[in-house]
Formats: sequence, structure tokens, C-alpha cells
Amino acid sequence: MGTLLRTARPGMSLLASGARHHGLRGLLTSGARARGPPWDADKHTTPSCWSCAAGARRHLLTDDVLRLREFQQRKIAAACLIYGKRDSYMALMEEKLANHQLILTEDLKTAVHLCQTPVDAQLIIKLIYRYHAENSNLLLGDFKFGPLVCRLFYELGMAKEAVQLLMDRKLKDFFGDHTSFAVVIDMLYEKEDYESALNVIKEMRQRGTQYTKDTYLLALALCYKLNTHESYEVCQSVLDDAEINVRPVARRGYCFAVMLAINQGDLKNARVLYNRILKPNSKVCLNLQVLLAALTRSRAEMLHLLKSVRDGNVSNFVHKIEICRDVMSQVQSSLEGETRDPDGEDLQNLLGHLERMGHISAMPFDTLLCSKPRSQRNLGGQAPRLKGSRGVGRRTGALSQTLLTE
Repeated sequence: MGTLLRTARPGMSLLASGARHHGLRGLLTSGARARGPPWDADKHTTPSCWSCAAGARRHLLTDDVLRLREFQQRKIAAACLIYGKRDSYMALMEEKLANHQLILTEDLKTAVHLCQTPVDAQLIIKLIYRYHAENSNLLLGDFKFGPLVCRLFYELGMAKEAVQLLMDRKLKDFFGDHTSFAVVIDMLYEKEDYESALNVIKEMRQRGTQYTKDTYLLALALCYKLNTHESYEVCQSVLDDAEINVRPVARRGYCFAVMLAINQGDLKNARVLYNRILKPNSKVCLNLQVLLAALTRSRAEMLHLLKSVRDGNVSNFVHKIEICRDVMSQVQSSLEGETRDPDGEDLQNLLGHLERMGHISAMPFDTLLCSKPRSQRNLGGQAPRLKGSRGVGRRTGALSQTLLTE
């Protein structure tokens, strides 16, 4: 069984003045009290976009981080290699536990890849505790079991068991990497268990596990979903922590922070946070900019953005220029009573033109903000070249292959 899995591998300045700065550890342990949005949500067609109570349920991280597809491929490869003997192998592991025999690294690795049901997962938990007790004083080499086990529980939907294992101080060294925390937090986010996810981030902080770009994104998204005064303070401390340690924050993370500031009525700080986005050339950033202009009554900026959308004068990185309908509802509220812009153009004609040209999306902004981003693999480069193609000349076959690849 030693070669079983080796053959399965597939080819700041601080925030705006007036915002209190707290230590992240203290904030994560404090209570929370919800606050409403800074406007009447009943006037909008999709109030859940702002309140987050019934918002989108999406993954936050791409498969480059979660690597669930690769894990499933390895499970299939492992099952094929010992076809018809899976039950016998799991029974052998139970016998080893009962007879207090040594659990080897390959034993646990193979058992995890053969696990298919919650009943099997309970056996995996027993194997983990036995294996860690026998090897707690030994170096485990380059292989990390933590992410592998967390992906297994993610696939089985066993969030409660994953959190119990991750939070158990006896298994601190077993789950000592940031990837294990990221996978579990993303699973809790998908299940809308935001309080538990925030507790996991607190545990990560207390253990001294280094925050990464993915960790900041997860923390800011959780704060946005909780939408409380305390979570807003946590959000500010997370951003301060990133600046103090000179670590990058993803653009989507800043978007979550901006939207949380809007929901908490801090429009000034929302504008400050938006200005910290280095490359606001995305559909989410465009909607945020329009929403900020509408809420702050910046009519000139808002009309300029709407005309840019109409005329196509938006970044080329935004493939399809769309404004969410609930954002447009706020625009219409800010233009209530107005018939013409300073240039004399009829505002209803402008809004109607955007509607007719398909620039108004029925997707709620919360769904757009929380949608799973595309994988970063093979992005920004040329399409992969097939074997035998020299890349010289213009041939119909090469063109068709490129179109199919795209």
C-alpha cells in the first residue's frame, strides 16, 4: 500500500478618524449587537442585499486554495487501485485500533482517501487521535495531514466534526497550518455558521498561526455577513493588522469592508476604504462606486458613471458592464424629483437606455459580491497549446482549437 497514493497524483494609514482601534484578540471575544442599514431597506426591490439575512450562499475561496477537485481525483484513483477491497481495508484499520497496533503514515493516508460515509469518518477520527498520540514527538516530514482531513470533512459536509478536531488543543500540531483553517472557515461560511467561523479565526490568532491573504478575505467576509457593530470593529482591526504586518488584502476583501461600512452607516469610512483598492476594475467595484455616489448624493459623480456605462467608457477588464437592480433602485431614490442633469439630458431617457441595452442586472448585489471567483490557474496567459502545433501561420484548425479552449 506504500505506493498507492503516489500513483494517484494528477498530471496604511489607520482607518478614518473617530474609529476606535482595538486588539484583534479582544474584539473577537466580545459580544455583538446588530445594526441596520443607513437607509430604509423596504424601498428597495431586494432588501436582503443590504441586510445579509438571506444573502447568497457561496464559497469564498477558489479551488486553487480548497483543492477539492484534486482531492476527489485522488480518492477515485485510490478506490480504483484497490477495487473491491475497500471494506476489507477499513476493517483492517478497526482491527489495528482494537489490538493497539501501530498506525503508519500510509495507513492513515490511504484510509482518508477511501473514506466515503460519515461512519467511515468516525473511524478516521479515531485513527487521527491514535496516529497523533504515537507520532506527536516525531517530525512528520513534508506531508501535512491537516488540509487532507479538512477537505474530507468538507466533502462529507461534516462541519461540526471538523471544527471539533481543529479546535482540540491536543491536535494543535496536527492542524498547525493555515490551509486547514482556511478550508474549515470556508465550509462554515458556506453553511452560514458565521459565529463559529469567527471563533475559528480567533483560535487561529491565539495559536500564532500566520494570517494570509485568504485569511484576511475570510475574516472580512464574515464581518460583513454578521453586520454588527462589534464585527465592524473587528473588520477595522483586521485591516490594521494587515497594514502593520505589510501583508496584502484581496480586492474582494476591501469590497466586503466597504459594504460593511455602508451597512453600519459610516459612509465616510466606506469612501476611505474604497480608495484603498488598487485596481477597482471589476463589476463589483463599479457597483460599489455607483452605490457610494448615490448614498453620498454625489450627483455629478453618479451621472458620470452612468454615462460611462452607457457609452462603454469603462475598464476593458469588465467584460459585461452591468449594474445590479437594487443598486439602481438607490440611484433612482437619489434622483427623485430630478428630471434633467446639468447638461440638460433627460434622466429618464438615460435610465431607460441602460435598461434597454442590458446594463441592468437582476442579480442582487449581495449575490454578486459573494459569488465564487474564477480559478486563477491559466488566467492572464495564452490558451494552452496542443501537442504538435508549431504556432506558425494562420490555420483554421488552430483558430478552432483556440475558440474551443476559450
